[in-house]
Amino acid sequence: MRTVREHGADLDDIVFCCFSAADLALYETALNEAR
Repeated sequence: MRTVREHGADLDDIVFCCFSAADLALYETALNEAR
């Protein structure tokens, strides 16, 4: 049986991955505009 803390950590990891992907997309867009 999973604990609430373990479940919360998984949710944080998912949110972190989503934000990282969005930041990477914005970074690539900025690089393309700088060229």
